[in-house]
Formats: sequence, structure tokens, C-alpha cells
Amino acid sequence: MNQSFMVPGFKLESGRVLAELALAYETYGQLAPDGRNAILVTHGFTGNHFAASPPTPDMPFAGWWSGLVGPGKA
Repeated sequence: MNQSFMVPGFKLESGRVLAELALAYETYGQLAPDGRNAILVTHGFTGNHFAASPPTPDMPFAGWWSGLVGPGKA
């Protein structure tokens, strides 16, 4: 599921401030009560947050890690 978290007035290390920062992420399946099935993928080398999404009309390609992330996978 695509989701986002908004951070107002995000201060950069340089001291400059972004008026608003949007952090986009996806979740898959159900989180275990103890969180043991949570995986954080940092993706500075990619252009989006679509790790394992199926193709949609808005995004006509599968997520870049579809072969690794999902049921029965990592």
C-alpha cells in the first residue's frame, strides 16, 4: 500500500529548510506483533519507493525488487 508522511519545516544539515518534506513508502502484508517481519529498504540508488508493487495504470512496471520482496520472499 502506498503511503506518505509529511514533515513540515525540515532542516537540512546545511541549515537550509525545506518548507515540506514528503516521505513516501509502501507496506506489504501484515506486521507481526513483535515487528520481526519488518524490512526497511533504503533506496538512494533508485528513483522511487516502489519496491515490490505490481504494475498499475499509473505505474506500468513492477517494483524494482519484486523478485525479492513479498509473500514467501524476504
